[in-house]
Amino acid sequence: MNEELSFLPDEILRGEEESEEGVLVKNIPMTSLSMITSQGEQILTDIWRDEFSMTDGLPVLFYNTDKQQLIVDDGNHRIFQKWLKGENYFDAYVYSGAWHDMLRHVYDGEEKFDWDEEYRK
Repeated sequence: MNEELSFLPDEILRGEEESEEGVLVKNIPMTSLSMITSQGEQILTDIWRDEFSMTDGLPVLFYNTDKQQLIVDDGNHRIFQKWLKGENYFDAYVYSGAWHDMLRHVYDGEEKFDWDEEYRK
């Protein structure tokens, strides 16, 4: 198991929670999210252009049990807005499975967004 994701409930890690309603998980570290660098930078660019989230509520995440990656299904802008305000953790609903037809994990050889503090300035 990926130690960085040990905060996830066992039913998520085992892939037993496949409904998109998910399980409420609190205090998720921003750094546990998997996305390619260009995706993270595009979200930051949107926010810097004052294109903020138009939705409320908690984000929804998908845990890919095969790749052991936590992927944002809904709420990228909400998560990044919190992070830019200095927060390092957030609450979200998380569901899991071995594959998702709409979400993509970070492939081997791709540069993963690293949550560098320089972005916060």
